[in-house]
Amino acid sequence: MRHVSGHIHIYWALGETTLMPGVWKVEAKWAAVNWGASVVLLASAIFALLLVHPWGQKIPRDLMLAMGWFACILPITHAVYGYITKGLFLAGVIPLEFFDFSAWAKH
Repeated sequence: MRHVSGHIHIYWALGETTLMPGVWKVEAKWAAVNWGASVVLLASAIFALLLVHPWGQKIPRDLMLAMGWFACILPITHAVYGYITKGLFLAGVIPLEFFDFSAWAKH
């Protein structure tokens, strides 16, 4: 079941709708989002393999370090942003919409 998230994005990007949480107004955007997610997941898998396989040693060390720092800093920044905005929302300082439903078609 651990590989389902990557595969489901490709499945949805190809136009299938099983297990889809709704229907987007513009299906091309839904496909683009899922193709983008698929590329990111593939790049993450390749980077992880580069770290543990000997053929990863052929890549310059500085490039591997830069990719590693980016791979670590991006989710940390995302988490910190989430904690700050959710805290400000709970404190009543800012309004916050947890999900923008405007892209989803109404049934």
